[in-house]
Amino acid sequence: MNRLVALLAIGALLSWQGLGCFAGDSGGGDSATGEDGLPQDSGSLALSHAGDAIVGGSTYNIPDNNDPASSNVALFSEQKDLMTLTNTTAADITVHSISVTAEEGFEVEEFSIRDAESLKNELLEVSDVVVAAGATFDFYIRFYPVYSGERRATLSVEYLDSEGEQELAVHITASGRPSDNAVKFSGGTEALHKVLGSTGTDEQVTGMAGDADGNTYFLAQTKVVPGYDGFYYDLIFGQVKADGTIGWAKIYSRSNAWEWSPDPGQNDETGGSPNAITIDSEGFLYIAGSMSSGNTNNDTAAHVMKVKAADGSIVWDKLWRPEWTTGSFLDRMGAVGYAVAVGGNRVFVTGSTGDGNVHGVLGSGSSVPLLALDKADGKLAFHHALDVAKGYNDRGYAVVADATGANVFVGGLTNGRGLLVKYGKTDGAAPEVAWVKNLDMGTGSNVYGLDSDGTDVYLALDRRGAATFFSVAKVNGADGSIAWAKTFESNAGDSNNCNVVRVFGDFVYAGGRIGVSVMDAQMGDGFMLRLGKADGALSWAGIYYTGKGPNEIEEHRIKGFAIAGNTLYVAGQVYTGSTGDETYRYDGYWYDGIGNLVDFKELVAASVAELDPFEPTNGEVRDTSASATVVYDALPAVLEFVDAVSKKLGTGGTVDEENFWVKLDLK
Repeated sequence: MNRLVALLAIGALLSWQGLGCFAGDSGGGDSATGEDGLPQDSGSLALSHAGDAIVGGSTYNIPDNNDPASSNVALFSEQKDLMTLTNTTAADITVHSISVTAEEGFEVEEFSIRDAESLKNELLEVSDVVVAAGATFDFYIRFYPVYSGERRATLSVEYLDSEGEQELAVHITASGRPSDNAVKFSGGTEALHKVLGSTGTDEQVTGMAGDADGNTYFLAQTKVVPGYDGFYYDLIFGQVKADGTIGWAKIYSRSNAWEWSPDPGQNDETGGSPNAITIDSEGFLYIAGSMSSGNTNNDTAAHVMKVKAADGSIVWDKLWRPEWTTGSFLDRMGAVGYAVAVGGNRVFVTGSTGDGNVHGVLGSGSSVPLLALDKADGKLAFHHALDVAKGYNDRGYAVVADATGANVFVGGLTNGRGLLVKYGKTDGAAPEVAWVKNLDMGTGSNVYGLDSDGTDVYLALDRRGAATFFSVAKVNGADGSIAWAKTFESNAGDSNNCNVVRVFGDFVYAGGRIGVSVMDAQMGDGFMLRLGKADGALSWAGIYYTGKGPNEIEEHRIKGFAIAGNTLYVAGQVYTGSTGDETYRYDGYWYDGIGNLVDFKELVAASVAELDPFEPTNGEVRDTSASATVVYDALPAVLEFVDAVSKKLGTGGTVDEENFWVKLDLK
């Protein structure tokens, strides 16, 4: 009886310390010679699972030591195997530590030691625990696969017995399911992953630009930051240094009004066009968006500003409307800014506009504007508008210019279809329409983003309809013909979107989200492609996935790329979609793309012959300060920029949107 009381007392003490579970006498085990370089212990501390001995130097397969060929565990789910240590001697044994270490090439998170008594599945940390003669000590080995196929680790129990210091070591193997699909991304290695935002607000990412030193510049919008606009959106933008620290960051806000970059997609999915931010060779940022006249989202002016990249100071800040008034603004006087580009000594802005009562009293979304401003001071050089489909909405969602500013491409939407326009002579006072193309990809489809190599143009295609698709194309700048068009196959649901395209050297980078059945087909995972610029051949494809359990499932979209040397920077948006709890994760892993890249043979660029270009002669550029009082502050502390791994705050009972920033070392 005294011995049982003593054992129970020891067990209670160690349970109170969160160290595991003790029991009374148990069957002994035999010592064995180690293999594969593992140490050989004295055998005085026996390891077993479900009564079966596991000798030092052997291999144990999770779950339940079953045949590895026929047993595996689904990704981002756990399997816990209960292990028992038995003191086979007549003297106390002191267990210094119990650890499981993932072998090289495998992830730390995949294997851990867990407390057998904890109802919260807590990690177990053992430090000099005394196991009495004949007593046992229980713990779990937890396997949590994040990649497919065989995973390996080493279990080590370090202890002191009557013969001295000992180590019991065992090989641990396990397999992630599916067996061959979800493999580690082969195109690069993640160096940093951060998120920006607050669980009490929503941050939607717009885009990102970068410089040769590895500094990146994000643009986003946020909702209802304490102490700022209580109505709706404010702009936030800033510099992230190459080491992942904030150089500077600002909030741009007006009381009870909108400042935002409208989303080219549907249902306010993201923070706007990826072409709403750009940087020039002199170290200045240019940002485009829209500003409301007050407490409304349907009476807006196109907004564009020039910002010094080094410190965030504003050089100039402008608004444009096709007509101004001293009274209430009418619909024809409205304009929306979507995107900005720089070429030569000019800044170009596109979006949508009314006609300002000079061309048939057209409404605010009727025509595609092209504004040219002087890069130095923001003064208007010309304003041009194009009514492509009379009686229907026409919008410019993206714009790029060549280095001289003489040629400009605009992509967007016309009458529910994709639109692509080339302008010439944009370095003068009277731009000319070189060609206009209608890209029919399904109702609601559009050209979401653009980039150019100075000659040809590359398109992020937002294909809508009963099913959505991740597609990207190259168009010949000379005549608007399709050079190549590609689609990455998916589950053909509604979670596939191409949201950004960028050209770096000989490669085209395209990003957005994709839904594949092996991963998160419901909300979509962050997805990116690297294609050969010449022919669209696949270099690599990468998926970012966090799991699909209640504390893991998230929508990710990639909205921006930058490259410095051999480092790729990725900006995007994460949407939790559920409330979660204090263990909700914002971090995941990169995988090789699952699926095939195929030709998008159905894409046709049809010429639009009947065009209606006009000049909104009542239009005018004004200083923002003349019509609005702007608060331009350092980013509020509530909007934290933190490591994604450390952000486990739950969502406070509401869904959450935040910006993510990733640094990848390319292979």
